[in-house]
Amino acid sequence: FQELETDGHKVIASEKGTLPVNPGKHSYEQCLKAAAECDYLIAILDGRFGGEYPPGSNKSITEAEIEEALKQGKKTLVFVRQSVWDSLANQKAYVRDGADYKPIEHIIDDTRVFGMIDRIKRKTQDNWIFQFNLPKDLLAQIRAQIGSSGNALDWLDRSPQPQPQNPSPPQIDWLEICRTLLK
Repeated sequence: FQELETDGHKVIASEKGTLPVNPGKHSYEQCLKAAAECDYLIAILDGRFGGEYPPGSNKSITEAEIEEALKQGKKTLVFVRQSVWDSLANQKAYVRDGADYKPIEHIIDDTRVFGMIDRIKRKTQDNWIFQFNLPKDLLAQIRAQIGSSGNALDWLDRSPQPQPQNPSPPQIDWLEICRTLLK
């Protein structure tokens, strides 16, 4: 987080304690509201599926947040840890060969994360998924996509808008970040 804040971004994340709490609302409602209001939504997928939302949907709150941000026209970036990406490829090979797939527990704690990745990949647009190994790689990829000065690259700007003389830094909503990612 600190590196992105040094770059001029305002980071909003429940893990950091900067996601506003709205008494009387479910935490998932507040997460969806933040996804709808942020300038950039950066989703980091790891082997943890997270909470199911809506209940019984077999989708995680992270996927619901991605969908909400996209529905609102927000700039959305999805990152997957390389070991999770590789585990998905292994799982597909096992299934193709008719063998039982047993995930490596310290990498994947819920194979439903594979379905989430596949659904994102199958979208007809906004289906980019970036892989990373180390936190420094993740940070470099984020900086390459959103810049280090708070300005989006041209491809992220879906509608040209006049830039104010002293623009405020964009708000970034981080999702499902493992606490160890940016240490």
